[in-house]
Amino acid sequence: MLTELETTSVIASISQPRFNTYMKAFSQIVPSEKTSSEYRKVLFYFHIQNIYSCFYVPIQTLEITIRNQMHTHMSLFYSSEYWFNFLTSEAFCTKTSQDIISAAKRKTNSDFRKKRVAFHPVDVLCRMTFGLWPEILNAPYRSSLFWQKHASDVFPNKDKVKLGTIYNNLLQIGTLRNRLYHYEPLWKASHNFKDINEFCSKIESQFNLIMDLIKLCSLEKYKILAVHKKNLNRKLLEFRNSFHH
Repeated sequence: MLTELETTSVIASISQPRFNTYMKAFSQIVPSEKTSSEYRKVLFYFHIQNIYSCFYVPIQTLEITIRNQMHTHMSLFYSSEYWFNFLTSEAFCTKTSQDIISAAKRKTNSDFRKKRVAFHPVDVLCRMTFGLWPEILNAPYRSSLFWQKHASDVFPNKDKVKLGTIYNNLLQIGTLRNRLYHYEPLWKASHNFKDINEFCSKIESQFNLIMDLIKLCSLEKYKILAVHKKNLNRKLLEFRNSFHH
């Protein structure tokens, strides 16, 4: 148990505005008779961070897998590992894609100029932001010859899942990723929860969305990452036990 002064210090180190974004959910899902203690509010915050730890490896795995599979098959399609140069010349290439690729190329040039060594296509690839991958699935791209030929190569387990559905899901994951990496809640600030069960279901559905996308890309990685699902379930149970009636 922390003293009142220690609790205040912890909240200050988190920052009051950031802490307050979590306290809205706290006030909605924790029984009123249990909300008086500032210490319990701090515990709530750290329980959430502990739950979030289950997301990092799956979301990194998803990003790396999609990036590498896109690189492999775009390279085949354009007969060059510098496929991104060809993509930006396509009539259907959006400004968003062009901006992301241009920024990655500038960053690569800058980094390697300082090192005074030559760079390779994968050096540009690893500097492309996550936003490029859903963008390449955006409506202007879906009828392109690349997706007609390679949709089942990039997503070998897609079966009847449409590219538009994958696009929408990747957009959601992009938002989750940004919130996760900036230590923000994984739910919208405007979201209201009726109880702790709805809150936990929301967290589970977000995690399952990541896992479903991994499964589309690689069944092997999906199986390996099953342990993170078990860890999430365990931590959600601990969370319920700590803050439920």
